[in-house]
Amino acid sequence: SMIHHLPTLRVALAQDDPTIEISRELIETLCNDTGLSVEFVTAGNASEARAMLKNHTADLMPDIYTKSSRTSDFFFTNLLYEEDYILVGRTDATVPRVGTIAVPMTQTGFLEAVRQRFPGWNILPSTDEQHALAAVSNAHADLALSSIVSMQATRNLMLYPNLVLVPSLNKLQIGTSLAIARHEPRLLQSILNKALLRLDPQEQQRILLKHEIHTPPHFSLAYFLAFYPLQTGLLLGGFFLS
Repeated sequence: SMIHHLPTLRVALAQDDPTIEISRELIETLCNDTGLSVEFVTAGNASEARAMLKNHTADLMPDIYTKSSRTSDFFFTNLLYEEDYILVGRTDATVPRVGTIAVPMTQTGFLEAVRQRFPGWNILPSTDEQHALAAVSNAHADLALSSIVSMQATRNLMLYPNLVLVPSLNKLQIGTSLAIARHEPRLLQSILNKALLRLDPQEQQRILLKHEIHTPPHFSLAYFLAFYPLQTGLLLGGFFLS
């Protein structure tokens, strides 16, 4: 088959990506199940990784596909994994129609996904979720975006009694796909997509939890009532986006 004739695929991983180990293990699992051979090469950031795909020193990279992604540069697979994010704001503030949102990520694709969800908003990149929440608490931003899974693990919101959860109807899902260099045969996209369809959802979830938290990932009102009673109570007062 074509798979056995393909050379080892070089996967570029950005060192500044906090989800690097999730991507590494998921890609290893995906390729092992498919029979593809892969090796990982290091890039300083996502821009360097993209440059490696363009100059033929790498073949694949995890990347966030958005409507503005330049599909002329790469082929994109279906989702490798997806994460849920929720919004946090101040109890004493009215969320404006357009304002500033603090985002705990600096990857270009991630920021672009947020911009598409919040057109016209100013996006404030933060080094991590703690800094994003602090920006809202200190009135440097109107909203912060926080990973639901991370929030369960760190309980960072307990440090900010002046912050509340914005209703879950504003939950944002951001998915990561694989970008494939244009020098690779187009059939590789089909091979990887079929492998993604066969990827065991339970194994995928196990890998996500292994690298993020060691508690169940289910987002529920009962969870937040237990660990964020003040914020959840204030939330019921109706903190909605326009």
